[in-house]
Amino acid sequence: MKKIWIYVFFLTALGFYYGTSLATEDAERTRSQLRHIERQQSSQHPQPAKPILPPTVPSSSIGASPMLSPHIAAPPINRSPIVMPSVHSASQYPNRPVHSIPSVPFQATVPAAAVPTQLPQIPIIGNSLGEVTDIGSEEDGTPWIEVKDDIFNEILKIKVNSKNVPILKKTTVLNFSDIKIGDMVSVIFNQENEEISATFISIMTKEDLEIIKESMELEPTLLPAEDENSLPGDN
Repeated sequence: MKKIWIYVFFLTALGFYYGTSLATEDAERTRSQLRHIERQQSSQHPQPAKPILPPTVPSSSIGASPMLSPHIAAPPINRSPIVMPSVHSASQYPNRPVHSIPSVPFQATVPAAAVPTQLPQIPIIGNSLGEVTDIGSEEDGTPWIEVKDDIFNEILKIKVNSKNVPILKKTTVLNFSDIKIGDMVSVIFNQENEEISATFISIMTKEDLEIIKESMELEPTLLPAEDENSLPGDN
């Protein structure tokens, strides 16, 4: 009888153990299936990644802005309102008249020096081409010649300072005594008022007269109307 009870107890214990093992395996299998289902769902519907937030730094005890290093402290900043400067209106200032600056002074001072009433005479440079009609000299010994200008048909009395006036014939230098009545001369002179002074005299040769004749034939308008056909030396 005792063996029967031992056998029954053994069967009961074995059944309990077997049932417990089955229950444990079923629970483990169920949990494995649940985890597998969750993995499949998570792979099919991925969850959004969580944002990476910057690390929070505790505020400083002295009121300054947080720094990267806790060992570096910034000096305190006193916050004060910004006050705009007051602008005075234009009406507070007195209206002052604006005087125009004259371009010319009102009072002109007259210079103490005497102002000349006449302009200085400037010598006129001229040229005469014609025949020598007379030769003479002034009381002070200054020689002169009279030349009948063939272009303007007038007689000019020209003073000749033999020391300063060059007298040429071609390339030969001559003296005043070499000038004869009837010679054709070309005279360059300066005229101041009524006084005419020679600065250069050239005694013309036949070759020079021919050249002048040809140039006058090319330009007949240089001669006056009444003397257009007359040439130097035809007289």
